[in-house]
Amino acid sequence: MIGNHFFNEYKSRIRFYISNHAYNPWLLSAIIIGIIIRLSFLFEPFRSDEVSTFFSFIESSNPLRAFLFHPNNHFLHNIASKVIFNLFGFSFSSLRLISFLAGILSIPISFLISKKFGQDGRFAAIAMATYPMLIHYSVNARGYSLLVLFFLLSIESSIEFLKNFSKKEGLYLALFIALGCFTIPTMLFAASGLFLYLFINIIITFKEKKKRFERFKKLLLVILVTFCVTLFFYLPVIFLPGNFSIFINDETLKPLSTQEIFLGLIPHIYQSFGF
Repeated sequence: MIGNHFFNEYKSRIRFYISNHAYNPWLLSAIIIGIIIRLSFLFEPFRSDEVSTFFSFIESSNPLRAFLFHPNNHFLHNIASKVIFNLFGFSFSSLRLISFLAGILSIPISFLISKKFGQDGRFAAIAMATYPMLIHYSVNARGYSLLVLFFLLSIESSIEFLKNFSKKEGLYLALFIALGCFTIPTMLFAASGLFLYLFINIIITFKEKKKRFERFKKLLLVILVTFCVTLFFYLPVIFLPGNFSIFINDETLKPLSTQEIFLGLIPHIYQSFGF
């Protein structure tokens, strides 16, 4: 009952903002272009990482396989994809459906965020629709596109949270970050940046120590709730037999030297911008 009210209220708020711009020709064009481009790649054969994901976590009749710890397991995405697979069977489009929808939804959300920052929104919407890496994420049966969507929703909620520091907006923010972390744990880096932004904003905006302290307490509560909700989502992963030993012995989780990090950073930056 409470959950339905919580989600319906948020859905109504997003619908209100989007409806105000529903006939914006730039937004409509961006969405249509985004759909057309993504549809042209949606039915391509699976790539190696998609094949690995399907056979490792989705195809198995054992539902617990979806909670098996592995750096390649994007938990929330694979759980949702497993449900779709059981309902509709195997096809390239059905297994990429979550990523596809997340990619399309990211276009109006990015437009909305730009509007809330006092910007035009056209460039954000067109960029989300046509940026090569985001297109690739949207037609890849992995959790990257879903992670982008949750991060955008977290930004939107953080903007609203800064307006009145209400518990409701704090819960939205905590939930979206927790969902992003349950999709891919690297959401922690994005969440850290977002919390730092909120922290700095409070320092700049509130000069009185008492008001500043009150806002800090509310931000700290949001961080605590985020941690608790994320931990709740990960309980099946934590308590699944064998996951702890896999985590301890996983070679991909070994720390890198500072030199290795910086040497690998530049190629990743080039790849991120499609060079």
